[in-house]
Amino acid sequence: MYRRLERGQGNVLAYEIGASVTEEEAREILGQLREAIGEHGRIRLLVRMEGWPENATAAFTERLRFAKDHLGDIDRYAVVGDHQLLESLTEAADKVVGMELRHFDPAEEEAAWAWVGES
Repeated sequence: MYRRLERGQGNVLAYEIGASVTEEEAREILGQLREAIGEHGRIRLLVRMEGWPENATAAFTERLRFAKDHLGDIDRYAVVGDHQLLESLTEAADKVVGMELRHFDPAEEEAAWAWVGES
């Protein structure tokens, strides 16, 4: 399950990701991101996650293709969640990707919104 958060506006897209995301849902999200990149050029993301998704490999090949094609089109990526693995992976990925990537605890969500929206 995922839900696009209405608070995201313009080139800022925001999602809440539940405990389970299907391949179809993962493809829908990637399609929305592609549309936003086509419209705005560069985008920013905020993803709120509850735990660690059961099917974290959903549409894995599609996600890899998206990353290869669009990694440079994402300026900032805020991940909000309290799962320890999520924090560790975010910190590791930040060191190797060409975007600003930051983890925030759920209590820091307002700070995440502020950071994603900064100029």
